[in-house]
Amino acid sequence: MLYGRATQQITQRTLRIGISARIFHPEPGGKGLRGKTLQYLEESIAHWVMSRDVLVFMIPTVGHQGMLHPSNIRLRDYAKHLDGLVLQGGADVSPQSYSPEATRPEWSGDRVRDMYELELLHEFIESGKPVLGICRGCQLINVAFGGTLYQDIASDVPTAGVHAVKTLGRDLSVEAVSAGDDIIEAVRYNKAPFVVGVQWHPEFHRAQGPEQRLMTELKKTSLYATHCASHARIVDFGGWAMPLHYGSQLEEHQAVRTDAGMFDVSHMCVIDIGGTVGSDDVRTFLRYVLANDIDKLKNPGRALYSCMLNAHGGVIDDLIVYLVREDLFRVVVNAATAEQDIVWLNQLNAEGEFGVTLMPRRDLAMIAVQGPHACEKVLNTVPEVRSATEALQPFGFAIVPATPYGEMLLARTGYTGEDGFELIVAADAATALWPKLAKAGVRPCGLGARDTLRLEAGMNLYGQDMDMNTSPLDAGLGWTVELMAARDFVGKAALLRAGCRATFAGLVLCETGGVLRAQQTVLTAAGEGVITSADLQYTESHEWLRLETDGTVTIGITDHAQEALGDIVFLELPTEGTKIAAGKSLAVIESVKAASDIYAPISGEVLEINEKLADEPGAVNADPYAAWLLKLKPSEQAELASLMSAEAYRQSIGG
Repeated sequence: MLYGRATQQITQRTLRIGISARIFHPEPGGKGLRGKTLQYLEESIAHWVMSRDVLVFMIPTVGHQGMLHPSNIRLRDYAKHLDGLVLQGGADVSPQSYSPEATRPEWSGDRVRDMYELELLHEFIESGKPVLGICRGCQLINVAFGGTLYQDIASDVPTAGVHAVKTLGRDLSVEAVSAGDDIIEAVRYNKAPFVVGVQWHPEFHRAQGPEQRLMTELKKTSLYATHCASHARIVDFGGWAMPLHYGSQLEEHQAVRTDAGMFDVSHMCVIDIGGTVGSDDVRTFLRYVLANDIDKLKNPGRALYSCMLNAHGGVIDDLIVYLVREDLFRVVVNAATAEQDIVWLNQLNAEGEFGVTLMPRRDLAMIAVQGPHACEKVLNTVPEVRSATEALQPFGFAIVPATPYGEMLLARTGYTGEDGFELIVAADAATALWPKLAKAGVRPCGLGARDTLRLEAGMNLYGQDMDMNTSPLDAGLGWTVELMAARDFVGKAALLRAGCRATFAGLVLCETGGVLRAQQTVLTAAGEGVITSADLQYTESHEWLRLETDGTVTIGITDHAQEALGDIVFLELPTEGTKIAAGKSLAVIESVKAASDIYAPISGEVLEINEKLADEPGAVNADPYAAWLLKLKPSEQAELASLMSAEAYRQSIGG
């Protein structure tokens, strides 16, 4: 309750937001639902609006001239009583709404829905109510004010992939454009700034915690502007705005395997741990903190991989520690766990009265240069480091105090299965070093390729293969734990009590038709297990894709999608031989809750459909990864670059 100055009680009313209806027109000869006119909204958009604790109302078309059930209700009545309007996505805007005719008959769009939504838009603007247009809704706002659209975006602007604004309507201003092709991605009506259209689908970007993080709220490395200028696809990675890829994750992966690629890993946190000169207080501290034996580091210039455990033997983080000198050790921890790591280290330092100092070094940047030609290209770019690094062995490092980029630490501690250097320099120096490496032929790579590279090399990833509830002995990291030494360390007693309870192994799929995915149960002669990491590609609209060895792509929907849909009762799949463009409706899926289109994530020709789903659509609910929908022969290989890794998809849905 709110109270005014006169102490009168004012009730805070829940907002009421209207969503325009999608229209399903009856099919000739259609039976059941397919023979009727349906007005509906997609569950995802309704739930997204309701996530702000508002009431949602679907606004149907009005029938005041209907012969059967006439009504005096007008669309303006909805504008009067509702607090705002969302124009949801769906069928293309009809060319008749902005052009004399369609270039092709199949591009006719939905003129009936256009007229209904144009009237809705007008009434809400006249009532002074806010309007948000999503995808098609953004295009409709542009058309309402005299703008036009690309009818054949695939030919006119191939990089765009969807219908988009061509000429801007009157009194509209551009709020955002896409990098590379300058396609308009968001518009605002100048005479009523509460009328906005966005080309993307915000309902597919699930909130992280109580509030959804905006890109402006994410932390950024010193190379963020460089990534944006290179048209990298930026994603939320553990609270950091990081590049997923620069156009083709597959090509970036191959560049590291065959030549040289570089990753911005500055989101990882460097922590310098210092002690008293002439003492071993830092070493004593790390003997207690780390599961691996810090005394393996005998001389400066060597590094050690280790887990840091809690009292129950679970992995708080995996990290690398560098012996700079006896009174200074440098630790590099993961980005997503950095803050909790610092709190934990400070707590142990205080409780044990070790007297060391911990200094997070966010003034530093890290660039990992990896690949068979990585070392050669680094040395050609920074020849001043050659003499100090030529003899470096794996897990060795050198600090070169004077280079054109200031002091530089170069380490042989890569995490891709390839040779290379990790370069640590001042954050402002990284912006000069990165383009020099690129000029030397080192390809910029995003975190998507890093994930597939480490998976291919069989390397663990924190958060997937181990976490605070996982023992390193069960995660295949027993080699990093020193249990036989006399020293005590955090979590040692728990490990000794529990022992190793699981076997950690790699899996290779030898037969066609199956899918290995994260968290999938595996049955073996030795018992039941679970897959911690697997390599599928995903879309923001919740399809999964698997690139087969013959170049074809298998497509299905994710477990997240089938859960949102509920019990699936009908699937309409395309016929074999159908050619489809990315972004076009590929299939229709109906559940007890709603009917939804499945849009093609890439362009290509349908080679095969899963015919079993005609009789058993519920198989998608039982196992959406085994119940694939169709197989496609891609026609635009570049479109594969827009797909998401498993980690990126997991973060996008808040998993």
